[in-house]
Parts: sequence; structure tokens; C-alpha cells
Amino acid sequence: MCSEKNVAVIAAVLVALSFVAGSGFLGASTGAATSNTRDFYVSSVSFPAKMQANVQFNGVITFTNTGSLPATGVIYDFRVWDSRGVEYYRLADGTSTTLFSGENKVKLPTLDLPKAGTYRIKAEIDFYNRFGETDEENNIYETTISVV
Repeated sequence: MCSEKNVAVIAAVLVALSFVAGSGFLGASTGAATSNTRDFYVSSVSFPAKMQANVQFNGVITFTNTGSLPATGVIYDFRVWDSRGVEYYRLADGTSTTLFSGENKVKLPTLDLPKAGTYRIKAEIDFYNRFGETDEENNIYETTISVV
């Protein structure tokens, strides 16, 4: 005959087996919802076609979130260096945005570069690497801009 203790043990074993079978541990798919696979990247950084020294202008960073869910509190960084490598501008630490699925445009603060020449810019999304992504290697965008 089965005692209550035996029934409890059998029930616990069945629950454990169903968990292992449904977890994908044995290679079986359960049909459950999949996780939100996401990747953030900087699609572009755009500025006016012509920028002049000592004349204010704004730029726009376009971030892309390939996931299906929004991500809040995503910290990004933006910097500008002159041709000698001297950092001219840096966005405040901890600047963040919400990235909805698809493209997201963020207006940069007003810039006023002091002299004509070539400047190097760098934009980075998920600056502190707080979000798991499918590709962590594409979070940085670098290019140069010319000021006349």
C-alpha cells in the first residue's frame, strides 16, 4: 500500500521531472514565450551639412533597438575631440534614454566649436554595459566632422 509519505515523494519527483523536461534542459522545446533578444547600436550621428566655427548647431544621434520591448534607462555617451586629441565636449555622465523597438532619435545639446578644422566624434550606447545584448561589439560609432 502507498503511504502519504510515498505519494508525496512520487509527486515531488514528477514535479521535478516535468520542470527538467519543460526547461529545455533535455533539448525539448516547450512552446513557451521566448526571451526578448535585443541589440542596441548607434545607427548614425548627423549634423548640419555646413558647420561654422563659433556658430551654434545641433546634432542628432539615431539609436536602434532590435528587441521587441522597450529598454528604459539606457545610458549613452557622446564626445568630441579636436585634431590634436584634446577633448572638447563630453555629455554629462549618466545621460540616459528609453529605447523603443526600432529607431530612436536623440537630439544632442547645442555645440559651438571654437575653430575651423576636423573633429573626431564618438557616440556609444549602453555605456556601462547594463543590458544583455546579442552583439556587444556594435555599441560604438566614430566618425569625423569638418568645421569651416
